[in-house]
Amino acid sequence: MYPYSRSLPRSYTLPSTGGTNSSGPPVYRHPTMTGSGSPDMSSLNGHLEHFGLQELLQTLTHGARTGTLQIERDKEKVAIVFETGHITFVRTGAASQIRLRSILLRCDMVSESDLVKAREDQEKTGMLLGRALLERGVLDDKQLSQALRLKAEEELFDLFLWEHGTFEFFPDLIQTTPEDEINQVTRIQVDPMSVIIEGLRQADEWKIIRDRINDLRWILVPIEGAPAPAESHSIWKMIDGLHSIEDILKSSTVTRFDTCSILYRFIEEGIVREATVGELLQKAKGFVSKSPASALSLYQALIDRAGQSVGHELLEEAADCAAFLDPEAQSNFIRRAVEILKNRGDESGAWIRVQRLLVLSPGNMDDLKTAWTLRDQIPTRRVEIILDELLKYLRRAGDHRQMITVLRQSETLRSANASYWLQLGEVLRRCKDPEAEVCLQKAIQLSKKLQPEIALRAEKILRNLDPGLALDEQLVEQLRNQRDLLDSTKKRRKGLVIGSVGLVTLFIILHISAEWRAQGLLAAARKIEANGAELSGLLSAVEAYERVATEHPWTFAGSTGASEGNKLRKHIDDRRESEHHAREADLNNQRSNRIQKLTEIRSVISNARSLRKDGDAKAARSALDSLSSADLKILPEIELNSLQFPVLIRTKPSEARIYSRDRSFLGTSPVVVDLHLKENRQYIVERSGCRTTRVNLSGASSAVVTVSLVRGPLRTYSLPSPVSRSALSGNLLVTTGRDGKVRIVDAKQLHPVSEHSVGIEGHPAPLLVTQDGTVLVVPFAGRSVLIQSNGRVNPFGLTASSPFSAACSLNNGWAIGDVEGQVLHLDSAGKLKWEYQCASPISLVGSMNNGGLIVVDRSRFLHQLDSNGNQLRSITRLPGDAIQLFPDGRILLHDGTTWKSNEVTPGPAPSTETRNSGLKNFYGTEMGWVVLEKNRIKQYRTSSPPSCAPLEASGTSGGIWVASQDGILRLHQANGELNSEVELGSPAVNLHRSSQGRILVTLADGRLCDVEELQR
Repeated sequence: MYPYSRSLPRSYTLPSTGGTNSSGPPVYRHPTMTGSGSPDMSSLNGHLEHFGLQELLQTLTHGARTGTLQIERDKEKVAIVFETGHITFVRTGAASQIRLRSILLRCDMVSESDLVKAREDQEKTGMLLGRALLERGVLDDKQLSQALRLKAEEELFDLFLWEHGTFEFFPDLIQTTPEDEINQVTRIQVDPMSVIIEGLRQADEWKIIRDRINDLRWILVPIEGAPAPAESHSIWKMIDGLHSIEDILKSSTVTRFDTCSILYRFIEEGIVREATVGELLQKAKGFVSKSPASALSLYQALIDRAGQSVGHELLEEAADCAAFLDPEAQSNFIRRAVEILKNRGDESGAWIRVQRLLVLSPGNMDDLKTAWTLRDQIPTRRVEIILDELLKYLRRAGDHRQMITVLRQSETLRSANASYWLQLGEVLRRCKDPEAEVCLQKAIQLSKKLQPEIALRAEKILRNLDPGLALDEQLVEQLRNQRDLLDSTKKRRKGLVIGSVGLVTLFIILHISAEWRAQGLLAAARKIEANGAELSGLLSAVEAYERVATEHPWTFAGSTGASEGNKLRKHIDDRRESEHHAREADLNNQRSNRIQKLTEIRSVISNARSLRKDGDAKAARSALDSLSSADLKILPEIELNSLQFPVLIRTKPSEARIYSRDRSFLGTSPVVVDLHLKENRQYIVERSGCRTTRVNLSGASSAVVTVSLVRGPLRTYSLPSPVSRSALSGNLLVTTGRDGKVRIVDAKQLHPVSEHSVGIEGHPAPLLVTQDGTVLVVPFAGRSVLIQSNGRVNPFGLTASSPFSAACSLNNGWAIGDVEGQVLHLDSAGKLKWEYQCASPISLVGSMNNGGLIVVDRSRFLHQLDSNGNQLRSITRLPGDAIQLFPDGRILLHDGTTWKSNEVTPGPAPSTETRNSGLKNFYGTEMGWVVLEKNRIKQYRTSSPPSCAPLEASGTSGGIWVASQDGILRLHQANGELNSEVELGSPAVNLHRSSQGRILVTLADGRLCDVEELQR
């Protein structure tokens, strides 16, 4: 049984003095005198975590304050203007904007065509949309004021969903501008108290909705076979498995809150589900070419949901998608993929992705640093390029320390290069590192003969560092002469190279000119060949190839043209001959196959008719079903029209009367009827106690058609108010609800016996605990009562000092827990035997087979007590919230996990309470129901989720009664076969088996039903 939990009222205090505190609770600033002697307006600021929006609006309203309240969360800002305690103006950011056009369309104030014309006027004149509609006469001032007020209220309702953020109240009003329509600005007078009431209501419901709809980028998919809802058809039609929740919100004509409420209801009713990760990934792949923005949004949703476990494959797919839309996002996705591969040790894979980054974001220093860390996987030539690029950008950024680190790491690559030591020496000199002298001397030593320019630069730097380190003037002069000699040699070589290149270029130009003309003719010939599927086209291609070979014999294209022309001509000759032989063989083969197939089909039909004549309808239908639709098309029309298919009509329950459409009695089920393939006949199925059913059949129907007949309850009784809990005491049914009444009903005759006031109206329904035919009624507040099987009602125990939250039977007495963490054990007379104190409110209590007690508090701590209230073992913290305690010490958690002594058995998450039947326990899930027996868990699926715990059928059949949320009570066999259905008309709250062998059903709408368990 679920415990009842209740949050304590919220309270706060405002200090009367103090300054602004950015991290603590909100603080008032009292007015101070300005230099002119006038008082300054008091201001209010703080955090929404400590001072909620409700309190802010109440404070400013009751104080009749005038000014601007600015609220900020992350990068989103909202400004609310107050004038003497009333809200007159609201400005929201782009993330929270609500379009005026949506309000006007939803309220049916304007048409789509009116908005289009007004938008044209707005573009021409620059006036606001509302003014344009007024000028056209589409709206009057009163309608526009109403629309603007609705728009402001919806913007304020969204603020109640902010769980964190900062706020500050300024005494100055903000001024509106002509661009306020674009910036989503409205100005109207709104009553803050009505906003608070509606905003809190929506906020409470939003918390429930967000448990199921927590990502607006996700896609909803209609469940196949689920019936369409009775209302909200416009929202239902938008759910097509292609559009995200955000798309539906943009297209909906109702508010975002109402739209999400409808979507939540659809999910709860089991007609809509969230797309799986696999389905969403397929949708994203399909949207890449059609709608890259939608695809990128889906990929981002998948990546956000995966969190730290995201794989590099998904990131790379998202990067490919972002290439169409946002190159920067593409680069970021690839960077995350590189980081994942590096963490896994796959440096070769990381280098492959880094190459893409170097192309997408050339010059990005972070990418170059990443590439440098992967240098062991990079070819040496490419490492040199990356090193030069990295050093160039580090030099521009002035990061000399990083340059030194990179240069030292590259010593193995360039230690024999004088320019490397010169570069390292220059950077070390900038950082005033004494090692610069050693590096510059190495540069001079390596470059004296072949690179005098480097030696001279290094010598100049050394001279500036310390004149004593400079080379002698004679050696410096030799280096300068050698540099001049090398420069002159380079110039001569450059002149020779330029001349040679000129001659070669002239020859190449002449040859290219001829080759270019020949290649053009060759390309034309190939195009003729590609387009010429027929022989005439191929012959034209041969002529074109021969022309290329004739006009340009000395070119590569001419040689190729001659070769391809010869091959094509031979191909044409071979093709002509093969086509002739193929046509003859195909005609003969088709004729032979058709005759053989027709003979086989007629043989099957003849055999089927013989079997039907002998009474074996099943074998006859099996023979006819072996014929495919292609086989039947071969038959002549007259034979096909004379062919009849036997169909077996079965019913559940059996022995139903079957009539033809003209009410001709055909027999009692099962019945076999013979139907033509294109014939469509209607049959009537009737049985006492069941609804009449009509079924349409044809020869194309399945061989066996099973008709399930739906029964109704034997009797129905309506209670004055809905039922929340019920329990059976002998022949009496005890029910409780939120009206504070306990009603006792005669289970035999379904008529009221008595009614008692237990608890307070509006409180949660009292708990019901049964023991040996006696029912203990434990209200949330007040005194408990004990109901005997003879109908006597007696007060029990003392009046609660704190609200009761859990109860169970224990050793011919009772155990009750309250929200103060106290557990009381009362004997059968209501006297206190012992008490036990926990540190948190009690969630669940349950008796054990050994006479002890299990207690779970709301901090998820498990307490195990003996029959005298003494603690048996140390307190243990459960891994999740407990929803049911079993006598053998097992505990069922909210996610379906069964826990016992730190041993965990996974299972489906429950959606209903549990029911015990011997060694078995039953509970409902979102997909069906579960049978829990010791450590074995078996799940069964149903077409509609259960509304209460299943009830095991009587006898040894192993059947299960399941009351579904669609208002149907179904009897399922152990093999999953549906055996019976009873229409209840409303979801069931609980199921009981009376002493007469019938099923007592308490319904959510306050009715009681008496259902015959065995069909007659």
